[in-house]
Amino acid sequence: MAPAMEAGLVELRKQMPVGVGAQGSGGGVNRLVLLTDGITEKEKKCLEQTDNAARLGIPITALGIGKDWNDKLMQEIGQRSGGEADYIASPDRIRTHFARTVQQMQAVALQRASLRVRPALGIDVRSIYRAHPLISRLNAGRVGERDLDAALGEIERGHGQTLIVEFVVPSRPAGSYRVAQVEVEYDVPQQGMARQQAGLDVLLTYAHDPSTVPPPNPHVMNLVEKV
Repeated sequence: MAPAMEAGLVELRKQMPVGVGAQGSGGGVNRLVLLTDGITEKEKKCLEQTDNAARLGIPITALGIGKDWNDKLMQEIGQRSGGEADYIASPDRIRTHFARTVQQMQAVALQRASLRVRPALGIDVRSIYRAHPLISRLNAGRVGERDLDAALGEIERGHGQTLIVEFVVPSRPAGSYRVAQVEVEYDVPQQGMARQQAGLDVLLTYAHDPSTVPPPNPHVMNLVEKV
């Protein structure tokens, strides 16, 4: 499976202008579709190719077939590359899954999106989850001593992504405090724009009297329960 993934990436790389991948946007949308039962003795090699795809900004759609498909490996390939994984229950559904993949590519508004969380002093990040469109725990890599980076992959027009970041915060006197700075970096393929950035401060209000604190947002709490 790993050699096939490598060969696919080689072909996709041929279509990408010089400087595209980790360095910029070439105005197109690339996707590697992997149709397999996921049974292999070289899972490490497969994950190495997955990481290569992620560095190039090429999500992998991992489609599993067969009764004994390796769902754990396929899910990791999809997640680590910024793509997705799914199971095809019968051969007559293959065409449907491929058509859906093409439709998703046509709807892509942002590529190579990534999240960086810069926690304030005394604050730790325990985990980062994607709650929409598909629930998954993101692999966040440490940058420096405190910052964390997580790949978000492609973002479709009209859909977006919903993320949940779990912070560990200390006790503090009443008042409003900055918990972290959050930055998102992304490419806009249709406009040939690379490494655009947007950011915001995450603020937390401490209060001694619970009655002065607004109730939790029901929509947010529903997402928290799902992850």
